[in-house]
Amino acid sequence: MKMYKLGFLLLAILGIAIITSVYLFGGIPGSEDLGSPVTVSTGSGTIYILSAEMPTVNETYPVYKTVTPVVTEDYVREIAEIFSLEGDISTMGSGILQIKNTSKEPDERIEVFINSGGFRYTIPDKMFPTVDHQPDLPSDDEAKVIAETYCADRGLLPEGDCFNQVSVYFSQGAWDAGKEISSYNVTLAAQCRQTINDLPTIGGATTVYIGEGGEVVGVTKKSRELEEKPVRYSNIISPEQATKELAAGNDVITPLEGNYDKVTITDISLAYWIEPLVSSQEYVYPVYVFSGTAEGNGESYPVYRYIWAIPSAER
Repeated sequence: MKMYKLGFLLLAILGIAIITSVYLFGGIPGSEDLGSPVTVSTGSGTIYILSAEMPTVNETYPVYKTVTPVVTEDYVREIAEIFSLEGDISTMGSGILQIKNTSKEPDERIEVFINSGGFRYTIPDKMFPTVDHQPDLPSDDEAKVIAETYCADRGLLPEGDCFNQVSVYFSQGAWDAGKEISSYNVTLAAQCRQTINDLPTIGGATTVYIGEGGEVVGVTKKSRELEEKPVRYSNIISPEQATKELAAGNDVITPLEGNYDKVTITDISLAYWIEPLVSSQEYVYPVYVFSGTAEGNGESYPVYRYIWAIPSAER
């Protein structure tokens, strides 16, 4: 049961919402009536309900070109030096260069992603320790200050207060006969979300991981560097059309199968899409964000779905 909960939590964090069989009840506010329930696909029988007002959007939005660094060994060592790491560079699978410092106890490592130039610094044994008590973790406000100070000292962020979200990153529990008998929050994640043209990004963030006693045990940089000026302004589809694209299953991320009874969308907004660390990305485009709640098996979970705001012919 614990893994079941954790799985849905991770999917929510990654922004992968799961809907298989979809119905639209009634019309969409501000658009023509779509008629009686429109069956989008067959599957688990999930019911999809729209309960959100159409947002007010501009006709055009800027498209930005990324500035991706060339990831050489010197570049990797420069990133490693930020965290006082030294050692040999090795290749992890495809597209990742790593320095693992085993002379430290516990060992620390830096992974730099060739396609994006982003990185992930970790102290694995402190990010995911095995505990038998509740670790001494800072409050959310304290975690924000710790993250801001740590990044400012290392030149990882521009000036300003941007760490505005703190959540539990790793928790540990014990179970007996299917019943949870203990649960501990082990590490926190303080996130500074990248914004573009005053819009938030999906996937672009610098995250600082904080463990017992307020110690920083990891940092991930997923944000992308951009050219200062947009390369062009592109027309976007209307919120009503985006809703139809959602109903047709034309998601940015292909949804996985799920077993929900009902999914209710309560908010529709715009954001810019940032590809994962392992992926290359030449341009940054806006997307519509559909968020709400999925219900099933007596529990509810957050849902996020993404639809390209710019037509495919212009991407």
